[in-house]
Amino acid sequence: MALFSAIRDYHRRLSLHRKVFFSSLTLLFLILVVNSIAYWRIFIPMFVDQMKTYSLRVAYYLATRCRPLILSGDLEELHRVIVLREAIEYEIAYIFVTDETNRMLAYTFPEHVPPEIDSVRLPGPEEERIRLIRVGQSWIYDTAVLVKEGTRLIGVIHVGMRKTPLDRMIREMGVVLVLLMVVTVGLAVFLSQLAATYITTPLKRLTTAMKQLARGLDQPLPSIFRSQRCWEVKDCARTECPAYGNTLEPCWTMVARTHSGQQSDSEPLIRGVCKVCKVYREAQGDEIAQLAHAFGEIIWSMRAKAEKLASSEKKRRLLFDYDPNGVLLVERSMERILEANQTAMRMLGCQGGELLERDFLSLLEEEDAQLLRSRASSCPTGQAFDIPKLRVRTCAQEQLLVNLHARVVELPDAAGAAAGPCLLVRMVDVTKRLQEESLLIQASKMATLGEMATGVAHELNQPLNVIKVGADFFHKMANRKESIQPDKLLTIAKNMSEQVDRASRIIDHLREFGRKSEFQLYPTDLNEAIRGAFTLLGQQLALREISVELNLQPDLPRILGDKNRLEQIFLNLITNARDAMTSNAPNSPRRLTVASFAVKDRVVVEVSDTGVGIPQAVLGRIFEPFFTTKPPGEGTGLGLSITYNLVKDFKGSIEVQSTLGVGTTFLLSFPAYREANHGAQEAAANR
Repeated sequence: MALFSAIRDYHRRLSLHRKVFFSSLTLLFLILVVNSIAYWRIFIPMFVDQMKTYSLRVAYYLATRCRPLILSGDLEELHRVIVLREAIEYEIAYIFVTDETNRMLAYTFPEHVPPEIDSVRLPGPEEERIRLIRVGQSWIYDTAVLVKEGTRLIGVIHVGMRKTPLDRMIREMGVVLVLLMVVTVGLAVFLSQLAATYITTPLKRLTTAMKQLARGLDQPLPSIFRSQRCWEVKDCARTECPAYGNTLEPCWTMVARTHSGQQSDSEPLIRGVCKVCKVYREAQGDEIAQLAHAFGEIIWSMRAKAEKLASSEKKRRLLFDYDPNGVLLVERSMERILEANQTAMRMLGCQGGELLERDFLSLLEEEDAQLLRSRASSCPTGQAFDIPKLRVRTCAQEQLLVNLHARVVELPDAAGAAAGPCLLVRMVDVTKRLQEESLLIQASKMATLGEMATGVAHELNQPLNVIKVGADFFHKMANRKESIQPDKLLTIAKNMSEQVDRASRIIDHLREFGRKSEFQLYPTDLNEAIRGAFTLLGQQLALREISVELNLQPDLPRILGDKNRLEQIFLNLITNARDAMTSNAPNSPRRLTVASFAVKDRVVVEVSDTGVGIPQAVLGRIFEPFFTTKPPGEGTGLGLSITYNLVKDFKGSIEVQSTLGVGTTFLLSFPAYREANHGAQEAAANR
């Protein structure tokens, strides 16, 4: 650590000339190191792998060629085949063949089998094996391949590849690489020195001038920034001219500053007059001179803008701090909160120093953090996105639900240039409102269950009657001491079991519908929710002589929703339709039609009734809380309001058409669930 600090301090004290020089050399050195590593870690293993692959190919070829010879015991032909193969392959040091008992069948050794070969006879249970062994004074890659007839082992082929050609090729490439490095280093040293000198010489003059300027904007400009004496160059005697006698500010910057008070308005005048002026043309000089003039213009414009900027900052701060919503400025990577207004600090229960520089994602639940990161990374600069019901943890570890609106903006740096994209986040605390809505929804569900009590009792009475009949039959047969035929007993028991299951399903459905569920969306089949609603209300509709027509599209695309709450939507609509048709004349048609179908990327449900209809004068108010067209005491006016909010929670829309005396139609539309983007869709919807 001490060595690293010393190197860092030394680098900080280096001049720009040496930094350019040493940086170029360092970069070159790193490139050479990478090339060397690539040579030793990539190319050399690649050559070795090629040799191993080649040896395996030869071994498998010989295994195929020698299999019939081993089976037939033709050792003379076997010896001829391997000798011929060794003769045409320079890299092959030896070939030998053993049988399944490790007995040598044929080999190409000139005299005797070297003792080192005994250690590599049989490769073991694996089909192939390559080992680097030393035979005499040479290193050999011994490749062993099993020869099988079906699943029976009949022999082993060994092919020895010399390592010497590979070593020679590696040495030759290493020499070429070293020579290339030497030439490159020499050329880089020369070019780095040349570039460093060319860049730093004019900058030294500018650096000296900038040090003088660092004393403050109210100080006189250094000589490098001073303008030419235009009155002397043009032999001008107009002493009333603002530029006359002014050696600090060029005359063209005075035009830009004084003409109409705006630089943009003065540009045509500068292009038309100053560009052809001798003073302006002579003052341009090289790039360093132009840079000096540019600095001078910046200084004079900064003096005029500094006060305006300070005033603007005060106004901006007032608007920022007194916004009724929490406002944060966050890095796009979410790693730091750069700015927060007073409302955000109060909302999150944090002090300024505690909140700023904090990781914004650490305030969110993991799923919400992933969603926000995904939405922010995919949102173009200048565009905005919304995430409702985002779960946020305060500094006191309490959870809030907020509606988040974020816009990707370019954060300017001190010079006004774009420093990088950030998120301007506005948070609206909806925790209390959602808690109240949840209680209201639960109360509505309980009221609906109360209304359905009679119908549900009838639904449960049917399976109970069947069970009672079966039980009476068993009791009767027991009293008579008569036996029951097995097939008849099985039929009655099966029927009773089915009725118990039916009653259990009804009770489970009621329990599931009545529970207080958390708002969480997942892929849901609308048809199941519709059928679930009729499971609870079907008997009520039948008792009121209301015919039901279901036109549900098979294989309907799913939506992101909550089956429990979707069921409540349809229960509310069906209940309203039931009441509307019950209010009709006794002989009026009573027909409820529910249809589901897909239109492009939307899933639509149409609920129509033949009830009394809704007057056009109040049609626009039916979704308002506590508004009802029913007589006093027969409705709370909350059913359609809750339905409307639930549909909006599922990113859907609801429309109503009604004609007095004819009936009413509700049209619900939801976005279809897209499988290809299901992860982002589910996370975005689970608010």
